[in-house]
Amino acid sequence: SCFLERGKPDERRRIIEKSTGKVVQMSQNKYASNVVEKCMEHADSTERELLIEEIMGKSEEDNHLLTMVKDQYANYVVQKVLEIKSEASEEGTEG
Repeated sequence: SCFLERGKPDERRRIIEKSTGKVVQMSQNKYASNVVEKCMEHADSTERELLIEEIMGKSEEDNHLLTMVKDQYANYVVQKVLEIKSEASEEGTEG
């Protein structure tokens, strides 16, 4: 996770790409959920959208949000997503 904070953008991207497709499973693991949270925090907007899209899914059947909210570890990832989303919308409303 220190890689995500101090690493170069391409290193960060590589970690995020490795996480893509596994976000939901990773979120339900005590240690991996921390990695997902860090990914969310340090990703650029494009990378973040990919991660969020994976959680929200492209259809009802794909939506993992409810599963994650009920999970003891994954719910922290959901909170992080909401935190980031509200920060982003606040930034967007200024000016």
